[in-house]
Amino acid sequence: MARLIVIRHGETEWNRDRRVQGHTDVPLSEIGRDQAAAVAEVVDAEVPTRPSGARALLYVSDLLRARETAAPIAPLLRAAPRRRADLRERGMGAAEGRTFEDLAREHPEATAAYRSHADRDALPGSEPLAAFRARVLQAVADIATVADEDALPAVVVTHGGVLHVVLEEALGRDKRFMISNTALYRFEVAPPAAWGEPPRIARVT
Repeated sequence: MARLIVIRHGETEWNRDRRVQGHTDVPLSEIGRDQAAAVAEVVDAEVPTRPSGARALLYVSDLLRARETAAPIAPLLRAAPRRRADLRERGMGAAEGRTFEDLAREHPEATAAYRSHADRDALPGSEPLAAFRARVLQAVADIATVADEDALPAVVVTHGGVLHVVLEEALGRDKRFMISNTALYRFEVAPPAAWGEPPRIARVT
C-alpha cells in the first residue's frame, strides 16, 4: 500500500470572490501564501526522514496556484516537484472567471441542473465529468505505483475537485465534501493490478 498525503492549494483572489477557476491560471493571494507556508510546516512535521535522507515524493498540478502551494514544501522534503497536468482542476469552460450568480443570469437552466446535481455536465464547454474522474484516478494510480515501488510516501498538491474525486472513491459517490484551502487528507492506496484499472483507495484521516 502506498501512502498519499493530498493537499488542496491555498486561497486565491478568485476563491475569495467565489469565482469558478477550472483551468484558469490564478495565483495565490497573500492569505494563500500564508496558508502554503503553514501547511508546509504540517507536512515537515509529519513526514519522517529516512537514514538515506529521502523523505517523500512530491507531485503537483501544473497550475500556478498548486505550484505556489508546493513551493515551500519542496525544500523541506528535499524533493523536486513533479508536475502533472492530469492533477489539474476540472476544466469548466464558459463558467471560468464567473460567479454562480453570473452563471444563473447567463445560463439559468444549465446552472440549475449543475448545482442540483441533475446534470454535472450541463455548463457549456465543461470537461466531461467521466473524463475528469478517469484522468484523476489514473494519476492517483500512477503516483501510488511509483510510491509503492520507491517505498516512500507521496505528497500531492492539487485542487478541490481532484480531492473530491479521491474522497468519493474512498468513501462513496453519494457523499458530498466541503474542502477548504490547504485542507490535507491522508490516504492509503493499493496500486491497480493492471494498467487502466482504478486504484483501491482508503481514507486514513
